[in-house]
Amino acid sequence: MHKHSLISLSGLVFLIFFSLISFGQIPQNLSLSGHLSYPKPLNDIWGYTDSSGHEYALVGTFDGLSIVDLANPSDPQEIHFVPGENSIWRDMKTFQHYVYVSNETGRGTLIVDLSGLPQTISWKDTVLQGVNTIHNLWIADGFLYESGFNSTGGFRIFDLNPDPWNPVYVGQYNPRYVHDVYVRGNLAYSAEIYDGLLSIVDVSVKNAPQEISNTDWINSFTHNTWLNDSGTVCFTTDELNNAYIYAWDVSDPTDVRQLDRIRSSLSKGKAAPHNVHVLNDYLITSYYADGIHLVDASRPNNLVEIGYFDTSPRTGPGLVGCWGAYPFLPSGLILATDMEYGLYVLQPQYIRASHLEGLITEATTGIPLPGVEIEIVGPGILDYSTTSGNYAMGSTESGAFSVIYAKPGYAREIRTVILTNGQLTVQNVQMTPAAPVTLSITILEEGTNSPLADADIEITSPSDTFIYKTDNNGQVQIANFTSGGYKIIAGKWGYQSADLRADINPGSPSLTFYLARGYYDDFTFDFHWSAFATAQKGNWVRDIPKATFNLGHIYNPDDDSPHDLGRKAYITGNQGGNALNDDVQNGTTILLSPNMDFSSYIDPVIKFDWWMANHDISGLPGNDTLIAELILGGSLYEVARFSGYRSYWDTASIRIRDYGPLGPTNFIRFKIAETSPEHITEAGIDFFRVMETATTGLTDEYKPVHLKLYPVPVSDWLSITCDLPSSESRDLHFSIWNVQGKKLADFPLYPHQNHWAVPFDLPSGIYLGTLESEGRRMAAQKIVKY
Repeated sequence: MHKHSLISLSGLVFLIFFSLISFGQIPQNLSLSGHLSYPKPLNDIWGYTDSSGHEYALVGTFDGLSIVDLANPSDPQEIHFVPGENSIWRDMKTFQHYVYVSNETGRGTLIVDLSGLPQTISWKDTVLQGVNTIHNLWIADGFLYESGFNSTGGFRIFDLNPDPWNPVYVGQYNPRYVHDVYVRGNLAYSAEIYDGLLSIVDVSVKNAPQEISNTDWINSFTHNTWLNDSGTVCFTTDELNNAYIYAWDVSDPTDVRQLDRIRSSLSKGKAAPHNVHVLNDYLITSYYADGIHLVDASRPNNLVEIGYFDTSPRTGPGLVGCWGAYPFLPSGLILATDMEYGLYVLQPQYIRASHLEGLITEATTGIPLPGVEIEIVGPGILDYSTTSGNYAMGSTESGAFSVIYAKPGYAREIRTVILTNGQLTVQNVQMTPAAPVTLSITILEEGTNSPLADADIEITSPSDTFIYKTDNNGQVQIANFTSGGYKIIAGKWGYQSADLRADINPGSPSLTFYLARGYYDDFTFDFHWSAFATAQKGNWVRDIPKATFNLGHIYNPDDDSPHDLGRKAYITGNQGGNALNDDVQNGTTILLSPNMDFSSYIDPVIKFDWWMANHDISGLPGNDTLIAELILGGSLYEVARFSGYRSYWDTASIRIRDYGPLGPTNFIRFKIAETSPEHITEAGIDFFRVMETATTGLTDEYKPVHLKLYPVPVSDWLSITCDLPSSESRDLHFSIWNVQGKKLADFPLYPHQNHWAVPFDLPSGIYLGTLESEGRRMAAQKIVKY
């Protein structure tokens, strides 16, 4: 018997530390009941309840199927293990007292007879109709649907009703590759990932399925599908960073219409959704780096997040973290599998959201107003009106709230609304056009107040972006500027960029930025980096990244670095879609920085965010390399090499003194080449900066901040506030140390906030809490617990 033990008490304390607060957020409406660690990676999860009501978890592992007894949910115990082919992908579904298990390596379908649980089980591997590998399974009305069969197929149908131990082939649907399928009644909802389709298929005649319709959308990469309880709405996920869970009206299968979409708040939408499930009009989604995600879908045109539980310390983009969820046990427990951190048993609290909807029009004409920003003050929930002027949003909270309606060119409107859980509140608003202003922006050097000529300014609203340059007095005067709320970024090569959010109106027409000396570039502005190429395609371009993919692998991430101020990066080609369209091909492409003067630095370090993705066209690892080189006073030094497959942003650090002297003429360049025409080769560079690591000097990128920790003395939770500007809240961590200088806990904090909460499950004593950004200690404060 293959045996795994429950994680130790000290391990559980650590597990709670990182899993509950990996984004500085307390879990909402989900609590941990139990956990089971595994020595090998996990994949999907399903549940089984026997005739006596005894519950089990059916856990897919890299090397087989683990059967876990949930008699005591706080102490889950593996009681059986069925070895199988080593496979990253494994899926399982139950029928009567059997479970059917797929994998993508070989030996067909594993069938396990669970009737002897908890004492015994029996199993066999079966190759059905030549199907050696299967990506996913579904069972409905005694028919087994095996999708993605033999790596390229649609789905095949097998009848389990005569003899579940010996499935009988009855038909197939095979116009395109099917990644997953959900079947209810006579309709199959097919997730056709590589074609980006939701296809609806009539399977009433099992030996001759007929496609009724197919639907695609922008950046569609359809991973799975699931129906709501009434069968009128189908929910889909796209297995991409920054992707959404979509709600589709399928009441007429020939005319599928989008109702709404939603992303997880934990990573501000950057994490990738994996599998969505529906129970009592709630969505329960395994959300990779964001863990388990709960949504009230009782109004499918107004999806509202009501809860989450993060299973992994990993954050943001990347196909890491939570793989599967199973919310259908009679006890109501949710089972979740994290690829690295094991099986979670979670207790949900399902609540209905307080829904707020309405129509926004112009007061003078009555025309609908799109792009109006609506904020529910308090919860801080933001949304925007659609092209029809309608809006739909909601909160987990109830009570009286101020709601702010803002749009450039219109006077801000504030309404007080009463929100009630489980009820809809309608608030229609008329907005009055606002008078234009003459906007004045001044850019000065920090410390000297000298005007900075030719500095760049970007002003953005939800619908517009404006770029300006300062004159010799460091100023920009903009006549007839539209009043409203904007994000403004100011920058100049040789200085650190700064940003703010400003409400520009006749009472506040003047703004001043102070830029500190230093080198910083998030590629919001064109600071004249140079790109050279012998490659036929895939040259370096400065742009907002567009996702690319091939055979299920993401190459271009679909967002820039999450740590910087803007949205652009330098990437190797940016057509989006298929990764073969605009990757580096047949040659080399080089990105060269502007000159940097290091004469006044003491011990500078160059930091930048990067990603690098390289496979051959069959999905196997390639051997191409992204190389970083320093040019110091005319001498060339290779300082870093990146290879393999990492389609999410990581950070590199280079100490300049390790390679050469500090002088006035210095550059960095990034070089990547495709070494084989069979390769897919992509890379990106963003969030470039030079930091002074010495303890003295005026070029330190960071300044001390005020840190407040409370309550005093601390209880089981510690609240943290600080006045760190959003432009400096990068790679934030809060650490707890004992008096001997040993680090006891470390919490990544989500940037661009100034308040967090972390658990403090430590004994009475005196501790030190420290706030760090990019490895630099920003502040420290004593913590006392009685």
